[in-house]
Amino acid sequence: MNHRRLGKTGLKVSEICLGNWLTHGAQIDAAESAKIVRAAFDLGINFFDTADAYANGKAEEVLGRAIGGLRRQEIVVATKCWWSVRGKGPTTLGHSRKHVMEAMDASLRRLRLDHVDLYQLHRYDETAPLEETLGALNDLVHQGKTHYVGCSNYNPKLMREAFAICKRHDWAWFVSNQPNYSLMCRTPERGLIQVCEKQGVGLIVYCPQAQGFLTGKYRSLKDARKGTRIGESDHLRKHFLTGANFRRIDRLCDMAAKANCTPGQLALRWVLRKEAVSSAIVGARSVRQVRESAAASDIKVSEAQLNQLSRIFPAT
Repeated sequence: MNHRRLGKTGLKVSEICLGNWLTHGAQIDAAESAKIVRAAFDLGINFFDTADAYANGKAEEVLGRAIGGLRRQEIVVATKCWWSVRGKGPTTLGHSRKHVMEAMDASLRRLRLDHVDLYQLHRYDETAPLEETLGALNDLVHQGKTHYVGCSNYNPKLMREAFAICKRHDWAWFVSNQPNYSLMCRTPERGLIQVCEKQGVGLIVYCPQAQGFLTGKYRSLKDARKGTRIGESDHLRKHFLTGANFRRIDRLCDMAAKANCTPGQLALRWVLRKEAVSSAIVGARSVRQVRESAAASDIKVSEAQLNQLSRIFPAT
């Protein structure tokens, strides 16, 4: 497993990050989750990503128990806040100072930790003054409840605005931004990657395998049956399941076979080709899956092959 600096910090994170968005506390039980986390750690994955909203808090609880036997100084734990978790009313969500501070304390209880390594804003909250939110994050750093702060799904304009506020106050600045980035979603290439590079922010990309579409699991409409992630989503079916995309997947699978790797591994190598990408988040419902994803870190693929993939899956 290779490791990269998180942005311009001195923190080293594994190129592959284990996330638990749809798995822990939902698709798999705590015992299997613990096996997967342990296997990931043994494979060199030191980076674990979660959020308070995942499985309405249960994902954090399961991860907290799973990492209990690991050496705390050797792992990097990241979580996020915005959505309401086990609460009602307008004060139980968003990025007001009240909710950010209370959400952190609740996450620490569920994770069984006295601090997280990275605390991120899950999305932009247009109802809260950005200066108020960033001030709360800065205070959490000074309180020792997190070492670093970051954001998720912030566009270039928001990144520039937030950077200006933090620079003016000399506040802790974002070390990360979590965007959706894959061969099927190249939106970050429209300015976000460049802004993050300039500001020293590392990208922690989610859905690098496009919800499983880039693993070669879906080769025709019949593969998107009920019970599959794409089969259960009208939005994903409409976006992914087209004749042109199936032909692209066929070419991806052919290239992967020639490179002696799986299509999913090749998709991971493609997002990791960018130096601005510090880590790619993967999910896993089995030890086998986490092993396959972890192996992508050591796969050798030529620049020509990666450029060919960029042409096969054109930016839109």
